[in-house]
Amino acid sequence: MAIDRITSPLSSWDEPKEGEEVSWAMDDGYARIQQVHEVVKGVLADHPGIDPAELTGKVLQELGLPTELANPMVTRSLLAHVRPLGNE
Repeated sequence: MAIDRITSPLSSWDEPKEGEEVSWAMDDGYARIQQVHEVVKGVLADHPGIDPAELTGKVLQELGLPTELANPMVTRSLLAHVRPLGNE
């Protein structure tokens, strides 16, 4: 996987990482994306045809995050998980 070739991620919100920290950070990030995908999939299964704003609120709750974090960018990010599931 291309992620294995990353040697020095430079995120704007964290200190630069090197060595084993890089693998851990990338694996952790990938796992979080998978977790979000599974939660979106579950909410869509339980609430077919749900409104995007409602989807955002339910996903945030399911992830244990405050619903105050809901905003258009979060909603668009969650909707990016819908197309691969065949739900548009």
